[in-house]
Amino acid sequence: MKYVFCIVVLALCAISVSQGATGYGRCKPEETENQCLEREIKENKDNCIDISVVGKYVQYTSCFNVNCGENLRKTPVDLSKPYPHCCSKCEIIDPNLPTGGYSITG
Repeated sequence: MKYVFCIVVLALCAISVSQGATGYGRCKPEETENQCLEREIKENKDNCIDISVVGKYVQYTSCFNVNCGENLRKTPVDLSKPYPHCCSKCEIIDPNLPTGGYSITG
């Protein structure tokens, strides 16, 4: 039974890595879409976000904030991975113990 419970919690944790908050910006008037995207990627290289450019508008999608419960720990952001896999998530500390819950905020 504990094994099934752990699998369910892991599945829920995987879902928690889905897209988070969305923000918007604008490209500089003299930039093409590609120039704008390249600049935005360079300026945001230390953030776990997805950036897209359409016309003169920039869209940023960031990770949800994850709060982990008992017997769960929040993983650090991993910038070596692409979005959304770089986002923090909850992982089980001891698979032999029950877990609390977690909450996701945008």
